[in-house]
Amino acid sequence: MDFRSLLELLDKRGDLLRIAREVDPKYELGTLLAQAEKRGKAILFEKVRGADYPASGGALLTRGRHALGIDRPEDYLAERDSYRKLLQNAWDSPLDPETVDRGPVNDVILTGDDIDVTRLPVPWFFKGDTHPFITAGLGLADDPDTGFQNLGFYRTPIIDARTISVGASGISNLRRIYDKVKEKSDRMPIALAIGAPPAMYITAASRVHEGVSDLQTASAIQQSPVELVKCQTSNLMVPARAEFVLEAEVDFTQDLSHVMGEYGDSYGENTTPIAHVTAITHRKDPVFQVINGGMTPEHNNLGVILFSHLRLELLDHLRGSFPFVEDVHMHSYPPHGGARSRVTVAIDKSDDGQPQQVIDAVYGYKSGRFPMVVLLQRVVVVDKDVDLTNAYDVEWAIASRMSSADSIEAVESNGMLREGKSIRLRIDATVPMDMQAGSTRPTFADAGKYNLDQYI
Repeated sequence: MDFRSLLELLDKRGDLLRIAREVDPKYELGTLLAQAEKRGKAILFEKVRGADYPASGGALLTRGRHALGIDRPEDYLAERDSYRKLLQNAWDSPLDPETVDRGPVNDVILTGDDIDVTRLPVPWFFKGDTHPFITAGLGLADDPDTGFQNLGFYRTPIIDARTISVGASGISNLRRIYDKVKEKSDRMPIALAIGAPPAMYITAASRVHEGVSDLQTASAIQQSPVELVKCQTSNLMVPARAEFVLEAEVDFTQDLSHVMGEYGDSYGENTTPIAHVTAITHRKDPVFQVINGGMTPEHNNLGVILFSHLRLELLDHLRGSFPFVEDVHMHSYPPHGGARSRVTVAIDKSDDGQPQQVIDAVYGYKSGRFPMVVLLQRVVVVDKDVDLTNAYDVEWAIASRMSSADSIEAVESNGMLREGKSIRLRIDATVPMDMQAGSTRPTFADAGKYNLDQYI
């Protein structure tokens, strides 16, 4: 399924709001998109002031829409480890993309003086932002370490009609690629696909898997080859059914510092090289995709996919040393912890020293390029009768079962998103061994015997 097919499906279901009134891309568009997200709706802005094209946001607002976008039932990704299973299946059975001579994205080709990225409906989201930002662009660049094209989310500030900067955070693959390439050259081709097939967004939000390309992964996820066409001004391959593609040449001799509202509801500064736009291609009657910035649902639901593998990976790691570990849950959704995550571990406790042993093991673990001590803000250990997937039940355990000052410890550590220090919490929310006799939680007797539906 491509992006416009998903929009058509959402429209038929009554999940797409159409706004005929002209909106200002500075503040107004993003604010209205946020209100549509709260109503669970996607939105189409038919007229955006100063732009030549309509804009749409919220198409990938929920897990259900991710599933619809890859032609699966709406509840396909509802379970806790569903993204991990989807990605693992794709990595186990990768599918090669298909090269085509021409695609819908080549319907209109703009080069030279016809290039003007300021005519795109790119929002300026927050008062503290320094630029309007492309947020739904998928960056494609050759990865010298893997030999594949890398695919990722890279926020892109608009500088002027023909100049952008494809942002790359310190933990991104693109930053690694930038550093590698500029050892040998001060130029690098890059492409930005906007309104690409939904499978590519799920892939871009996930980690890189050794030996399998991102485009093979996306093809396997959508169960059919992603169609690719060659760029007009470089040898990069881009999705033939994207709404827009921006082709550019990165210039490592000039940097831009830019600030934007972050994933975890704070501002973040980044400095990245500028890029000169060499071509814009798009479909007939294209729709420009927007993903709201900051701590908003569509942004966050895509962002947590990066850590979808961590729960089972961490569970296996802990059980290798601690057979009393019952379960692990990753609370990666930003409202639980800002830009960082919380891990909750349920144990079948037999010794008061076990919770701290588990906490040490969690913070000491490293998953690929992500040390847990940098990624996490809290590690909480609870007893096995606590529903660790329920944030309220975990908060109940913290409020009810911490019995001494030794149950909580704050430790300074390096921040994940910016230089400086931040606090990591170590919380033992288990019942002390000498108090367990009086700690049983009330339960309804024989609750499994009774079903309200049988009485109505």
